This record gives sequence, C-alpha cells and structure tokens, in this order.
Amino acid sequence: MDSIDVGGKWWLEEMHEEEQLVPNEAVAGTLTFSPEHGVELDLLGSFYEIFERHNDDVETEDGPINIFGVTTEGEYVTVLNCMYSGDSTSTNDASFTTESYENGTVIKG
Repeated sequence: MDSIDVGGKWWLEEMHEEEQLVPNEAVAGTLTFSPEHGVELDLLGSFYEIFERHNDDVETEDGPINIFGVTTEGEYVTVLNCMYSGDSTSTNDASFTTESYENGTVIKG
C-alpha cells in the first residue's frame, strides 16, 4: 500500500446510529500510513467517554479496536485491530484532548 496522510472524521461502532452515515459524535483527526512506520491515527478529541478511560474506578478498553472513518476526500476507511497509544490534554486558554491509535490495518471503501 502507498503512503497515506489524510484528515477525516472517525468513530467507533458504538457511536453509529442507523440513520446517519457519519455519527454526530465523530471525532476529527489525521490518518497516516507508511510502510516504514505503519498506521497512526491522531484524533483532535477523544473516544474516552465510550470507554470511560479517565475514570479510575472503571476498567478501560484499550484495544484492539476497529475505528471507522470518512476522509476529507469523501472516501470511507476502516482501521482494523488498532491499539490505543496515548492521549494528552491541553490546559492552556483553549482546553482540549488529543488521542492516538496505532498498529492497525487500513481498509479503504
């Protein structure tokens, strides 16, 4: 497969509703792939509410998981069996969370 570097909206199966192609809760992010570095999905936002990752009283689901998406070019993509690789939270003037996943298999279409 050729290298990929594309923006899009990303979601988990649990977020999908039958009447919507792209769930309202889909998270913006960038999917990259290269033969040298593999797959990485960097989200500008987080799926953590699905897994309650930041609640110390709840066990977390760290993968592997399947992530569904649509790119800015309108192509549907699935990242199979990827693993959560970390997150960060900015507490400056604009507070937001980012989250990363890696080591999956990309399927287009």
